[in-house]
Amino acid sequence: MVSIKPRPGDFALLAIILAIAVVNIMMFMQKKDGSPTALIIKDGKTLQSIKLDEVKERIEIKGQGKYNELIAVENGRIRFEESDCPDKTCVRTGWISRSGQSAVCLPAGIIIKIVGDDISDTDIILK
Repeated sequence: MVSIKPRPGDFALLAIILAIAVVNIMMFMQKKDGSPTALIIKDGKTLQSIKLDEVKERIEIKGQGKYNELIAVENGRIRFEESDCPDKTCVRTGWISRSGQSAVCLPAGIIIKIVGDDISDTDIILK
């Protein structure tokens, strides 16, 4: 049986690894997104900004583009509910509610993007 004795440098390396792990856990535990805000953007211009936490009743937004889109907002979330666009990818995206998520109706040129009060470095959220 082989016996391995730890060296002084091993303890320093272990301390560094533990410190990095603790910092990462603390950063993960902090709430980063703030209050989620939905931006409805058409051709690069923000048409509407909606604080999702403040929505108490269902809101329907109609006719932002040439494909008769219907955007629904309720219970802290938003989605393209209906659209006459050819592929309906925007409708199939479903509900979005977290900072960094987006839904796009490319034929109509409309983007729904969720941002937080404090800007985080989130690029994408995968399901």
